[in-house]
Amino acid sequence: KKAAEDAAAAAAAVAAQSDATDTVDHVVLEIERFQCRGVFRLMAALMHGGMVAKPQFAADPALRFRHRFGVFEPVLEVDEQLQQLTWDVFTASSDYSEYKPEQLFQAASDCFREVVKWVDSLQYCPDVTEQIIADFTRVKKVAVSNNVAIAQLLRANRDAGVAARRSPGEIDFQYEIHPRHPKVVVTPARIPKAA
Repeated sequence: KKAAEDAAAAAAAVAAQSDATDTVDHVVLEIERFQCRGVFRLMAALMHGGMVAKPQFAADPALRFRHRFGVFEPVLEVDEQLQQLTWDVFTASSDYSEYKPEQLFQAASDCFREVVKWVDSLQYCPDVTEQIIADFTRVKKVAVSNNVAIAQLLRANRDAGVAARRSPGEIDFQYEIHPRHPKVVVTPARIPKAA
């Protein structure tokens, strides 16, 4: 009951902060933004902490970047206010080497908590549909699950020290709840019993 009251209070706080004219599009954009930011920071923490290997690609990273983001150039030509993301800005803004993995995990967790608040505030949008609420309720479930995984990883690091950072167990990414947003699943490493 207390958790439900806290969730309702958080949703009301987000609704009060947001302008009464917030549209569904604005709220959905905020949800997607926080969810993607949370996943990005979670992946940065996992790679920086040595818990997952950074993927190696045959193509040059700068070339891959140009292929991925070059398709937006026609949009940028239409709207002069938009600025193109450059390779230098991208690499500088995605360098998390100055942070500890625990800080990145906490930042990801904060993003996932924001997802929950924004999803709860969707019901206050005047033009929301049941389908939108259903879809973003699944995003909320992913965010909550990812916060549970982060708590497991932080507890493993705190309890076992550096050794746990290198092998917290098996880390898997599942798309059962939502087709675009991964749920991180941590299966704790089994410690063999001493003979």
